[in-house]
Amino acid sequence: SMFAVLEKNLGTKPEEAFALYDKNNTGLCTEAEFRRIISVLFREVMSDGDEDFVVHLTVRNHEAKIKYR
Repeated sequence: SMFAVLEKNLGTKPEEAFALYDKNNTGLCTEAEFRRIISVLFREVMSDGDEDFVVHLTVRNHEAKIKYR
């Protein structure tokens, strides 16, 4: 999985990567933040279509923020 690649190559858990943008520790991020993070971390192994697919699979709250935890 792409999260296994992240942890293996960078020694970072997905939650840690997303938490960089979550200053209030809510477990939420905007779609733009989510796209920025996965683009930076996975640009070598993901196409734009892959990114769109991953974003489509996300769970969102009532404010349309993505739940990353």
